[in-house]
Amino acid sequence: MRLHRIEIQAFGTFTHRQVIDVDLLNDRGLFLVHGPTGVGKTTILDAVSFALFGTVPGARARAEGPRSHLADPATPTEVVLEASFGARRLRFTRRPKQPRPKKRGEGFVEEPATALAEERLDGTWKPVTSRPAEVGLLVADLLHMGPDQFHQVVLLPQGRFAKFLQASAEERRPLLEKLFATDRFARIETWLDEQRKAAAKALDETCAEVDRGARAVEALASALAGEVSTLPPLPDDRAERAAWARHLLDLAEDAATRAADRVSRLQAHRDDLAGRHDAARQLHERQRRYEEALRRRTELHAAHDEHERRVDRLRAHEQASPVGPLLAQVEHALERERDAREALERQRRSVEALDPSLAAADIEHLTRRRDALLQRRGQLEQLTTVERDLRRRDREIAARRDELIRLQEQLDQLTRSLGELPRQVEDLVLEKERAARAAGSLEGLRAAAQDAQRRCTAGRTRDRLREQLRGTDDELRAAIDTHQEARDALHHLQEARIANMAAELAAGLEPGSACPVCGSVDHPRLASAGTGGLVTAEQLDQATEDVARAERRRSELERRQADLRAELAAEEATAGDAEVFELEQQARSVAAQLAEAEEHAGRLADIEAELQRLTDQQRHLHHEREQLNKRIGEAEHAITVADQEQIGDRKRLEEGLEGAPTVAEAMTRHDELARACDALANAIDAHHDATNRLREAEQAAQREAATAGFADAGAARRAILSADEVRSLREAIDEHHALLRATQETLADPELAEAVARPPADLDGLGAARERADAELHEALRRSGALAETVQHLRVNVADLRDAVDRLGPVSARHDEVAGLARLVAGEADNALRMRLSVFVLAARLEQVAHAASRRLHQMSSGRYTLRHTDEEADGRRRGGLGLLVVDAWSGTERQTTTLSGGESFMASLALALGLADVVTAEAGGTRIDTLFIDEGFGSLDDNTLHVVMDVLDELRSGGRTIGIVSHVADLRNRISTQLEVRPGSTDRRGSSVHQVTAPS
Repeated sequence: MRLHRIEIQAFGTFTHRQVIDVDLLNDRGLFLVHGPTGVGKTTILDAVSFALFGTVPGARARAEGPRSHLADPATPTEVVLEASFGARRLRFTRRPKQPRPKKRGEGFVEEPATALAEERLDGTWKPVTSRPAEVGLLVADLLHMGPDQFHQVVLLPQGRFAKFLQASAEERRPLLEKLFATDRFARIETWLDEQRKAAAKALDETCAEVDRGARAVEALASALAGEVSTLPPLPDDRAERAAWARHLLDLAEDAATRAADRVSRLQAHRDDLAGRHDAARQLHERQRRYEEALRRRTELHAAHDEHERRVDRLRAHEQASPVGPLLAQVEHALERERDAREALERQRRSVEALDPSLAAADIEHLTRRRDALLQRRGQLEQLTTVERDLRRRDREIAARRDELIRLQEQLDQLTRSLGELPRQVEDLVLEKERAARAAGSLEGLRAAAQDAQRRCTAGRTRDRLREQLRGTDDELRAAIDTHQEARDALHHLQEARIANMAAELAAGLEPGSACPVCGSVDHPRLASAGTGGLVTAEQLDQATEDVARAERRRSELERRQADLRAELAAEEATAGDAEVFELEQQARSVAAQLAEAEEHAGRLADIEAELQRLTDQQRHLHHEREQLNKRIGEAEHAITVADQEQIGDRKRLEEGLEGAPTVAEAMTRHDELARACDALANAIDAHHDATNRLREAEQAAQREAATAGFADAGAARRAILSADEVRSLREAIDEHHALLRATQETLADPELAEAVARPPADLDGLGAARERADAELHEALRRSGALAETVQHLRVNVADLRDAVDRLGPVSARHDEVAGLARLVAGEADNALRMRLSVFVLAARLEQVAHAASRRLHQMSSGRYTLRHTDEEADGRRRGGLGLLVVDAWSGTERQTTTLSGGESFMASLALALGLADVVTAEAGGTRIDTLFIDEGFGSLDDNTLHVVMDVLDELRSGGRTIGIVSHVADLRNRISTQLEVRPGSTDRRGSSVHQVTAPS
């Protein structure tokens, strides 16, 4: 990987866009990054890491973020990096998650992180992907390493490697694990340990399964305690438990066979007892039935008198049946008489409520009163017209009073309106004067608005030109550097050609030809070119063309700079120093004043028309008020005349109504009383008729009862029974006859008579013997069933136990195998080095690193020091695996790295860092890294050691590699001519800036 160009904006200490042309640095191979402490030298390295991986190295990755806190809120944080990966040239553009001002309103919104990867194809940049995750995958695929490895290989922080050099084995382990991705070996250890745990768990589960199966068989076999003399004990060896269980199953099957034979014998004995008991029970039942029939016959003879009384009651009911319909007619007539009497009482109470004098009146008196009421009703009908006229005139008077109120309200409203008009006229006069003043100021405001808009436009153009001028200044500085470098290159070529002129002439000499300088034809010692070789005319022509092209570019940019400065001066003269937002605010303010003045001036004609309208309205309202006063007087006079007419008619009506509120209600009262008189007369007549009908019905019932043989109708009524009583008597009589007949039939049965002649059966003795036989059979069946069930369960459990014992062997063998491997990779048991697998791999990598670092440390220390990897800790114990020793060739001893001096530690840590970079690069698939950065540490070296270290770095840059040294050591500025100077920002908080300079050699 080779870097070509870095662009940084609002990142770290850099607020404005900084452009670093790394191709200019690549030509020199070695450059210095210097500047005051804290100015942002390391920020350049952070920007490279951020552009590739979206993160920065070390503790800075845990900070608040890469955004510069001094940058303008509207300037986004962005890093652009151009780099080559073999034949591919790509450009990466990244922005972190950051806030930006809202487009509308105040406040900020958070923009997500973005990334873009582009590739240079056919002279143009074409996008590859714009997803941050895919950009990261692309970089990892190109480099074959992650961010931690890249930070260690490309960015060599000496302070960290000094700590690494002097650290213990356990302290070195985390860094090496990150760099060499040995987590796969740790995963193997974890996987084997998990497999060991799983195998142990499987073994435990299988053993537990064998134990559970054995306990289950043992528990089932306990049921054989009463059937088998002795049971074999449970063997300790799990492998012997299958045969033990099979033996228990055989014993159980024999016991189950014996129990089944006993059940068969007890079943036959029980069946014999059951037959004898059933015969005795049948004899006992016949004897009981005969004795029951004798008892029932005695009871029926005792109930004979009650049976005869039922027969007599039923006969009396049938004799009184002809009187029943007449008795029903008497009940019906009695009910009608009672209803008529109650209706008569109700009518008398109704009449008494209307007129108490009619409470005891007879039919004749009621008829006369009804006729008088009908005559009075005709007189009331004549008052209907008077009542209707009174209501009509009341409505007319009410309407006139409402009209009077409405007219008075209109008069009040007119009075208020006339009172408000002078104030409205005064307000309009003031508004007219304000509109006239606004019309006079329009011309001045229009001119001010045009001037403010012109300054606002000039301000925008001024800011745009300033930005263009800054870009042009940056391009011009780059063009000046390019022009100067082209001139330096031409100068160097010219010096080299002059220095090698003798070699150039010697290259053209042939044997026997005369030398163009001395004329000799002998050429005993031809001149040879220096290390750079001969400089050809084509190289000089190309260098001259490069100088001319760079000069043209510089001249073009200088002209563009002058034009932009002239345009900027003109716009600054118009806009001044005010910010654009201030100019826009002034323009909006003047425009608002102009709009307000135009609005007031445009209403002048409307205001004058409104004044005229108010004057006309005032005159019209005065006329309307006079008309309303006239109409109010007329309405009051009409109401007075109508009130006088109502008084006479209302007096006449009150006298005719006799206290009733209205004519209709008086007529209703007369009609109700007339109807009540008719109803009372009808009720009296209906009661007389009901009384006569009741007397006739009672006489007819009396005659029929005498005919039926009863003393009176009451005796006949008492003899009559209800339907339920008749049904109950008939059922009782029929039941008595049926029981008597059945009893006689039972006593006549010859089987029952024969059973009575025999002695009583011993039912209790046979029953007890049968119960004992049933109990013995039940117990035998239960025992036989239990043994059969035990045999069935034993067969299943014995089979399960046999399977578990069969599985135990392979599971135990796998456990032994996996456990041995797990202990081996964990550094236990037979592991001679007592070293874990992951540490063993890291130890091999560290041995490679020590070998690669020793070659450079041997050179930097003038052959004195090399590094050696050791498996032992400082105290001689094993299981370290990551130890480092310094081999001192001068003393022939090995010692700890902590015994090195400051300068020696720097050389050792630098060699270690370079060696680690070589090994990590090889581990990553041999990806060549052509650009390296070394951060600090050179201040601890003396002049001689520094010279040796610089020679090593010169060796590193051979073959096209570029080395960047980040340091503030002043002596390095004299040793390294190509430099990146990071300068702090000025007092206007503009942030740091980067300048590419060439120090004098």
